[in-house]
Amino acid sequence: MTLRIASRVRPSVAPTGNAARISCGLLIGFRDAGSVWVERSLACVNAAPLEARSVSFEIDPRVLVNVRRSLTSTPQSIVGFYYTNPSGQRTLGSRDCDLLANWPDMILLLHGPENEAGESLQGWWRPSGAEKPTELDIEIVKMRESSLLVCPE
Repeated sequence: MTLRIASRVRPSVAPTGNAARISCGLLIGFRDAGSVWVERSLACVNAAPLEARSVSFEIDPRVLVNVRRSLTSTPQSIVGFYYTNPSGQRTLGSRDCDLLANWPDMILLLHGPENEAGESLQGWWRPSGAEKPTELDIEIVKMRESSLLVCPE
Protein backbone atom coordinates (compact mmCIF):
# COMPACT_ATOMS: atom_id res chain seq x y z
CA MET A 1 0.00 0.00 0.00
CA THR A 2 1.28 3.44 -0.93
CA LEU A 3 0.23 6.68 0.71
CA ARG A 4 0.25 9.49 -1.86
CA ILE A 5 0.10 12.96 -0.33
CA ALA A 6 -0.55 16.10 -2.35
CA SER A 7 2.49 18.37 -2.17
CA ARG A 8 0.32 21.29 -1.06
CA VAL A 9 -0.87 19.23 1.95
CA ARG A 10 2.59 18.36 3.27
CA PRO A 11 3.25 21.70 5.04
CA SER A 12 0.00 21.40 7.03
CA VAL A 13 0.73 17.88 8.27
CA ALA A 14 4.45 18.50 8.81
CA PRO A 15 4.81 22.03 10.21
CA THR A 16 8.18 23.52 10.99
CA GLY A 17 9.17 24.68 14.45
CA ASN A 18 8.90 23.10 17.85
CA ALA A 19 5.54 22.64 19.50
CA ALA A 20 5.08 21.59 23.08
CA ARG A 21 1.72 20.00 22.34
CA ILE A 22 0.54 17.56 19.74
CA SER A 23 -1.34 19.04 16.80
CA CYS A 24 -3.71 16.78 14.91
CA GLY A 25 -6.22 16.54 12.13
CA LEU A 26 -8.00 14.53 9.48
CA LEU A 27 -6.74 13.33 6.12
CA ILE A 28 -9.24 13.74 3.30
CA GLY A 29 -8.97 11.91 -0.01
CA PHE A 30 -9.81 8.65 -1.72
CA ARG A 31 -8.62 5.09 -2.21
CA ASP A 32 -7.87 3.09 -5.30
CA ALA A 33 -6.18 -0.24 -5.92
CA GLY A 34 -3.01 -0.23 -3.84
CA SER A 35 -3.03 3.47 -2.89
CA VAL A 36 -4.54 5.99 -0.55
CA TRP A 37 -4.53 9.52 -1.96
CA VAL A 38 -4.56 12.49 0.45
CA GLU A 39 -5.87 15.56 -1.35
CA ARG A 40 -6.29 17.79 1.69
CA SER A 41 -6.01 17.89 5.43
CA LEU A 42 -8.21 19.40 8.08
CA ALA A 43 -6.53 20.67 11.23
CA CYS A 44 -8.61 19.88 14.31
CA VAL A 45 -8.50 21.06 17.89
CA ASN A 46 -6.77 18.51 20.09
CA ALA A 47 -9.69 17.49 22.32
CA ALA A 48 -7.54 15.41 24.69
CA PRO A 49 -7.57 16.57 28.30
CA LEU A 50 -5.25 19.56 28.68
CA GLU A 51 -2.71 17.70 30.82
CA ALA A 52 -2.46 14.92 28.18
CA ARG A 53 -2.01 17.08 25.07
CA SER A 54 1.75 16.78 25.13
CA VAL A 55 1.51 12.99 24.72
CA SER A 56 -1.79 12.22 23.00
CA PHE A 57 -4.52 13.56 20.78
CA GLU A 58 -8.25 13.19 20.41
CA ILE A 59 -10.55 14.50 17.73
CA ASP A 60 -14.03 15.49 18.83
CA PRO A 61 -16.46 12.82 17.54
CA ARG A 62 -18.87 15.58 16.49
CA VAL A 63 -16.21 16.88 14.10
CA LEU A 64 -15.86 13.41 12.58
CA VAL A 65 -19.62 13.14 12.08
CA ASN A 66 -19.88 16.63 10.59
CA VAL A 67 -16.93 16.14 8.24
CA ARG A 68 -18.31 12.80 7.05
CA ARG A 69 -21.66 14.46 6.48
CA SER A 70 -20.07 17.31 4.50
CA LEU A 71 -18.29 14.79 2.25
CA THR A 72 -21.31 12.59 1.45
CA SER A 73 -21.96 14.15 -1.96
CA THR A 74 -18.29 14.09 -2.97
CA PRO A 75 -15.92 11.33 -4.08
CA GLN A 76 -13.76 12.08 -1.04
CA SER A 77 -13.87 10.63 2.44
CA ILE A 78 -11.90 10.70 5.65
CA VAL A 79 -9.01 8.34 4.90
CA GLY A 80 -7.08 8.84 8.12
CA PHE A 81 -5.65 10.96 10.89
CA TYR A 82 -2.40 12.84 11.35
CA TYR A 83 -0.50 14.25 14.27
CA THR A 84 2.79 15.91 15.04
CA ASN A 85 4.93 14.27 17.66
CA PRO A 86 6.78 16.85 19.77
CA SER A 87 8.62 14.12 21.72
CA GLY A 88 10.43 13.10 18.55
CA GLN A 89 9.47 9.44 18.81
CA ARG A 90 9.37 7.79 15.37
CA THR A 91 7.67 4.56 16.37
CA LEU A 92 4.05 3.70 17.04
CA GLY A 93 3.03 3.86 20.66
CA SER A 94 0.34 1.76 22.32
CA ARG A 95 -2.23 4.54 21.81
CA ASP A 96 -1.40 4.65 18.10
CA CYS A 97 -1.86 0.87 17.83
CA ASP A 98 -5.19 1.14 19.69
CA LEU A 99 -6.35 3.88 17.31
CA LEU A 100 -5.49 1.76 14.28
CA ALA A 101 -7.22 -1.28 15.82
CA ASN A 102 -10.39 0.75 16.42
CA TRP A 103 -10.31 2.36 12.95
CA PRO A 104 -9.29 -0.46 10.57
CA ASP A 105 -8.24 0.59 7.08
CA MET A 106 -7.66 4.18 8.23
CA ILE A 107 -4.25 5.80 7.83
CA LEU A 108 -2.23 7.26 10.70
CA LEU A 109 0.34 9.80 9.54
CA LEU A 110 3.00 10.81 12.05
CA HIS A 111 5.28 13.82 11.76
CA GLY A 112 8.46 13.52 13.79
CA PRO A 113 12.17 14.19 13.44
CA GLU A 114 13.83 13.52 10.11
CA ASN A 115 15.28 10.08 9.47
CA GLU A 116 18.55 9.31 7.69
CA ALA A 117 16.89 10.00 4.32
CA GLY A 118 15.72 13.44 5.46
CA GLU A 119 12.04 12.48 5.69
CA SER A 120 9.90 13.43 8.69
CA LEU A 121 6.65 11.62 7.85
CA GLN A 122 5.68 8.04 8.60
CA GLY A 123 2.43 6.46 7.49
CA TRP A 124 0.79 3.44 9.10
CA TRP A 125 -2.35 1.42 8.59
CA ARG A 126 -3.91 -1.75 9.90
CA PRO A 127 -5.99 -3.54 7.30
CA SER A 128 -9.21 -5.17 8.51
CA GLY A 129 -8.35 -8.53 10.02
CA ALA A 130 -4.62 -7.82 10.35
CA GLU A 131 -2.94 -8.46 13.70
CA LYS A 132 -0.64 -5.44 13.64
CA PRO A 133 -0.08 -2.16 11.79
CA THR A 134 2.04 -1.96 8.64
CA GLU A 135 4.24 0.97 7.66
CA LEU A 136 3.30 2.55 4.34
CA ASP A 137 5.45 3.81 1.51
CA ILE A 138 4.90 7.57 1.16
CA GLU A 139 5.05 9.62 -2.01
CA ILE A 140 4.61 13.39 -2.15
CA VAL A 141 2.85 14.12 -5.44
CA LYS A 142 1.55 17.10 -7.39
CA MET A 143 -2.23 16.86 -7.58
CA ARG A 144 -5.03 18.96 -9.00
CA GLU A 145 -6.41 21.72 -6.83
CA SER A 146 -9.52 21.04 -4.79
CA SER A 147 -11.60 23.33 -2.68
CA LEU A 148 -10.65 24.05 0.88
CA LEU A 149 -12.50 22.22 3.60
CA VAL A 150 -13.63 24.25 6.58
CA CYS A 151 -14.05 22.49 9.89
CA PRO A 152 -17.80 22.20 10.46
CA GLU A 153 -19.02 23.21 13.90
